[in-house]
Amino acid sequence: MLRSSLPQQDGTVQVAGVSARVTIERDDRGVPTIRAASLDDAAFAIGFCACAGPAVPDGHDAPCRRRAALEIVGAQALPVDKLMRTLGLYATAAQQARDASPQLKQVLASYSAG
Repeated sequence: MLRSSLPQQDGTVQVAGVSARVTIERDDRGVPTIRAASLDDAAFAIGFCACAGPAVPDGHDAPCRRRAALEIVGAQALPVDKLMRTLGLYATAAQQARDASPQLKQVLASYSAG
C-alpha cells in the first residue's frame, strides 16, 4: 500500500521550463537526488518533485494531493487555520517575499514553475 504512493521510479518525462537536461534519481524509499546544470533548473526539478502539474503523468510526489485532502477535512482543520492566522504567518511570508533578493525571487519562480 505504501509503495503505491511513491513517485515514478524510472522513465523519462519531457517538460518545458528547464534550460538543460535534469535527472532525478530515487533511492529505494523514493527520496530524489537531483542533478542539474543550473540553480534554476535544480529549483524547477525540486518543484516538480514536490507537486507536478496536471499534465505530468501519475507517479510524482503527492504533497499537493495531501493538501487537497486537508481542505476536504474542513471544520476539523479550523483550529490549525486559526493558529496560523494568529501567528501571522501570511504577513511574515508576504514581507519576506517583498524583501527577497532578485536572485531568490528567480529561484522561487523556477521552483513554482516546476
